[in-house]
Parts: sequence; C-alpha cells; structure tokens
Amino acid sequence: SGIHALKQMIKMKKTGKITTLIAGPNLIVNPTNYNRIICNPAIDIILTPSEWTHDFYGELAPEISSKLRVWPAGTEISSTSSFAERKGCIVYKKDVPEDLFEFVLAELTLRNIPYTVIEYGSFKSKDYFNLLNQVKFMIYLQKVESQGLSLQEAWMRDVPTLVWNPESFTFPEGYVIHGKVSAPYLNDSNGLFFR
Repeated sequence: SGIHALKQMIKMKKTGKITTLIAGPNLIVNPTNYNRIICNPAIDIILTPSEWTHDFYGELAPEISSKLRVWPAGTEISSTSSFAERKGCIVYKKDVPEDLFEFVLAELTLRNIPYTVIEYGSFKSKDYFNLLNQVKFMIYLQKVESQGLSLQEAWMRDVPTLVWNPESFTFPEGYVIHGKVSAPYLNDSNGLFFR
C-alpha cells in the first residue's frame, strides 16, 4: 500500500522477520521509479495489474522478469438500481486530447443525450458510485490504462462503457504498447472501443 510500506517490508525481509515478500500491483508506474525499488532482490514476487504492464516491466528491468505475475486489483461488488430508471451518460475524462473531448460532447448534445463530465482526480468515490447508479452508459477517455479500476467499478454496476482506444502508446522511455491500451479488460460483454 505504498512505497514507504514496501521499504519497511524490504528491511523486515533482510532481517529475517518475514520470509516471502510480494509487492504490487499498483506501487509504481515503471520499474525505474523510486530508484528502482521494485528491483530490490528482497522482493520475491512482483504483481502487475495487466499483461501489458507485465511485459513493460520486464522490458525495462529484465532482472525482475522471472518475478513478475499478473494479478489485477479487485473491485467491490455493488447492488445497482434498475437499469430502466437510468438516463444519460458519464463522460469520464482522464488524459485525452481536448479536440476529442469536445467532439464527444458535441456528439452527445447533437443526439440529445444528457451527460455529466467527471475528471480524474477531481471527484470522490462515493459521488462517482452514486452517479454510476443513475446513468445508462459511460464514455471513457484515457490514452493508456494499466488496469482501469474506474471502468471495472462501472461494469460492476451494469454500466457499459464506450472507450476511446488509440491502439498504441509510447512511454517516455521509448517502450511502445499496442492493442487494448486504454482498457486491458474491456470485452464485448461490458462495452466497446472507438477511435
């Protein structure tokens, strides 16, 4: 649950107070963060939230490849209101070109679909969950996502998602990922991608 806790656990492992140390899945963005703490030999297993993060970590830090395991974080199961009572949509804005965001809003307005915009980092979880129980669908705008917990929260409340997927993303380190980069766990039962 954070780099500080990981540092404490590494010390405990080195002094023999614990025998196995499993770290992850969402402690770092890449293995070079925090002076490569995730590469510490005291760590036995490193959890990653998706297949592409597994591959990305292994590419940037080959010495940890044998320790990497994919294990997404869980999402709490929730009861939902009747789908028939829902209306409109959420436009979830995380990291997206402004022209695409404005295009989405214009299309919703043209089709008389009511919407509420929420921006990553500017809302409380309970407000997001309440809003999910009121809408028919969500449009998700993000360039790259390691797992997509907010998407999973929507799916757990029977809110299908329409997700913008640029189909590739280049990290500052030069590593390129391809495929379902904005929603690694999206499938036909919970939504669709668009470009």
